[in-house]
Amino acid sequence: MIGTVGTVGSDDKAALAREAGCEHVIVTREYPFADAVQRLCSGTDVIVDGLGDAARQQDFDAPALCGHWLSLGLASSALQSLHFNWLVSKSITCSRPVVFAFVDTPALARYTQRLRAALADGSIRRPPIERYTLDAAEQPDARLESRATCGALIRRPDSMTH
Repeated sequence: MIGTVGTVGSDDKAALAREAGCEHVIVTREYPFADAVQRLCSGTDVIVDGLGDAARQQDFDAPALCGHWLSLGLASSALQSLHFNWLVSKSITCSRPVVFAFVDTPALARYTQRLRAALADGSIRRPPIERYTLDAAEQPDARLESRATCGALIRRPDSMTH
């Protein structure tokens, strides 16, 4: 069994991914990763994508036959419509869950409880959070565009001058 495979954009992020438990890390500043995934494990059972349309072909090529493609983010751009027959050619399924469908549900309460327990017992660590004041609003945008971030970016109004 091959374990977890992840893609990141730098060696620094690769170290963080390994630290978080990712067993096989593919470092690429561009989107090509499917060939490496296929060489490593002949395709994944599940691919979780946060990139969006720029990674569409890679997202299709990376899963094994009968795999599942989970589209969560749109970092590059919105995912264009998928043709059903395209997915059928590899017998893969695709889903694009929306977080608001899970708000105020018993499932979300269970997931939240499990997350809090894992944070409390150290099974997972809190990701880094970079905080910026609103008067420095351009800084988080520049950080995001540089692809140097590894956690959340938060703008806070508390030190704004009135």
